[in-house]
Amino acid sequence: MLVSGLMTPTVATNQNEDTIAKPQDEVATSTQAAVDSKVTTSTASKQSTNPNQGVEQAIREYFKDIPLMAEIAYCESRFRQYEKDGSLFRGKVNNKDVGVLQVNERYHLERASKLGYDIHTVEGNMAYSRRLYNESGAKPWNSSSPCWMKSEVAQQMFAPKLLAENI
Repeated sequence: MLVSGLMTPTVATNQNEDTIAKPQDEVATSTQAAVDSKVTTSTASKQSTNPNQGVEQAIREYFKDIPLMAEIAYCESRFRQYEKDGSLFRGKVNNKDVGVLQVNERYHLERASKLGYDIHTVEGNMAYSRRLYNESGAKPWNSSSPCWMKSEVAQQMFAPKLLAENI
């Protein structure tokens, strides 16, 4: 499966839910043109095309307001949404973890689908991960924290808190 451009998914809402950030929000729409231009599409030359070409740039642009998410994506998948053959990238330890941000299907697929996110696509994986981050911070990605906590971004974010706890 190759990406045919990154489009932010439609988000379903219902009367019982709190307000959900819609794809039309400033963050989603301001990055759309940049994201679309960075993801290469080609079904004709599947063997010679990297199905993850542009994914890192898309992640960095989409999460420019939350740079830690780019570090998490690097640690979780090395910016891979797809395998070399175009199939969905799955976790090696847990094959229910999918995509660039390794969203777990067991815990999140049904909810993500109900909210209008397709976590099997780059855009859906990013958008649902943004929602998770907004709800829980980096906690859903704690298993990869030994990697991303080493990043300069994480050090800058968490150093003041760590210093305060040690004083």
